[in-house]
Amino acid sequence: RGAWDLDAGGAFFVPRGDGSLVAFRLGDAPPAEVGFRAMGAHTDSPGLRLKPKPAREKSGYLQLDVEVYGGVLLATWADRDLSIAGRVFVDEGGQLVSKRLRLDGPLCRIPNVAIHLDRKVNEEGLQPAQPRDLSPTLAMWDTDADPSAAVMNRVAEAAGCEPGAIRGHDLCLYDVQPSTFSGLSGELVHAPRLDNQAMCH
Repeated sequence: RGAWDLDAGGAFFVPRGDGSLVAFRLGDAPPAEVGFRAMGAHTDSPGLRLKPKPAREKSGYLQLDVEVYGGVLLATWADRDLSIAGRVFVDEGGQLVSKRLRLDGPLCRIPNVAIHLDRKVNEEGLQPAQPRDLSPTLAMWDTDADPSAAVMNRVAEAAGCEPGAIRGHDLCLYDVQPSTFSGLSGELVHAPRLDNQAMCH
């Protein structure tokens, strides 16, 4: 809504809601005389996202409650050190503020079962019957406390706010193993979730 002071030949960008970016470069002549070019692109971020109530108890374990987002290669998520990253929306004196966060270090894991409990896994691949089969194990749980509150307390600590101030979240799992180069000459890239995110970068 503000007035822009744009110089011919300059390059500018505008972020929109932490989710998109508009970038442009002005030519030396008015667009009405020489026209303009426009491009659009987007990237998906396939993965496992935390539900609004992000945790539950099952058989004495605290598990994250996740949903599948995008075209996920599910087998690559099993038996990896996982943690949580994303953003929370915090009430700061009546103002809703978006805060980014990342919990460093291994926090949870989606364990495979032993081969004698799933004899066909090598032929048929990982086939969860429902999203809850992908729930990462976070801790042993032998208390009546609210599982989701326990997770949100940790998230609030990372966000630097009180748990009660969080009004919503957009949190995902991520593989904590860093990307790396390999090969005899370092010509190969190894990375988790190596999809079109790499192309965007």
